[in-house]
Amino acid sequence: GTPGPIGPAGATGPTGPSGRQFDVLINGTSIADPSQDLAYLGFTGQGPGFLTSQNYRFDLVATALKSAFVLYSGPGCTGTARLFSEAGQTGVAFAGEIVQANGAVVYVPLANTAAPFAWASFFNFGTGNCDAASPGPTDTNDGIAFQPNSSAVTGYAIANPNNLVTTFQRQ
Repeated sequence: GTPGPIGPAGATGPTGPSGRQFDVLINGTSIADPSQDLAYLGFTGQGPGFLTSQNYRFDLVATALKSAFVLYSGPGCTGTARLFSEAGQTGVAFAGEIVQANGAVVYVPLANTAAPFAWASFFNFGTGNCDAASPGPTDTNDGIAFQPNSSAVTGYAIANPNNLVTTFQRQ
């Protein structure tokens, strides 16, 4: 035969688990504070990751903003600059990231894409030196355009990229 009428609603189920049971602070200020307005993404493999109110991501390594290699089209770190952007490598940056480059805080616009970039030199954040392409005179890797960080665009200002202490507190 045909199915009968729908019965009454059942009892309400148990309350589910609450959200995050801890607070995340950067330099002593909760990321939920309106001055921060960040979401915690978890551990990224290098350190804690965060998402800004404008959907830009940044990672901390120890107490510093993640660094990216800056590739230059000319010798001696001159000419057009791009951030190294090859998946699976260290010192890289991708669209939507805020990183440290040559000690400055920069961001990669969300719509930017990486493309092959012929470079002759790069700023080596590990040594603080400008190094030539090896074997030279140029090499080609994926690079991506970047701009100085603007909190109006990215949703987050970073005054000192080398002083970002993250702490976790149980609530």
